[in-house]
Amino acid sequence: KFAGTSVSATGIICGAFMFALAAIGNVFVTLINFVIDIFVVLWNFIAAFANFFANVFNDPVGAIARLFFDLVDCVLGLLETLASAIDTLFGSNLAGAVAGWRDSLDGWVDETFGEGDEIMNKIDGEEWHLDRFDYGDAWDAGYSFGEGIDESIANFDPASLFDQDALPLDEYFDQNDNGNDYGSGLG
Repeated sequence: KFAGTSVSATGIICGAFMFALAAIGNVFVTLINFVIDIFVVLWNFIAAFANFFANVFNDPVGAIARLFFDLVDCVLGLLETLASAIDTLFGSNLAGAVAGWRDSLDGWVDETFGEGDEIMNKIDGEEWHLDRFDYGDAWDAGYSFGEGIDESIANFDPASLFDQDALPLDEYFDQNDNGNDYGSGLG
């Protein structure tokens, strides 16, 4: 009151509820993204061998080197999958660091050994990921909703529930059928 601010108790409750829903939602998003990433790593593993067999007779040294580094990339892909799961739950950016390692390794291999023929394309799991729920946005939405409930209850007029035109007139309640005035002693 002294600072000129107020906190809505209903807003805090609704904000905490929405925060909890966002956390539960992020668990499901994490599981779905994890399954997607596992399939992507498996696909890229198969693609590494397919591309190796397509290039081994044209460029044996380059094909072997690319296969070796593609397998290292698959291991880093698994590490990125775990980091992405942590990122989805906690909002960090660990997967970005691992993706940077993978990109620099891929660029170095292409510069050193050439690109080679690509029979089976590798895919990026990030294209298929679901977005995580932001905890701050969930809290703000819940708090605003709860604060709106506070305001609507504080400004609630019970008469607004009834049709004012359908209610009997005040004069009807002022007297009974005998002409007695009921309202005289109620002031």
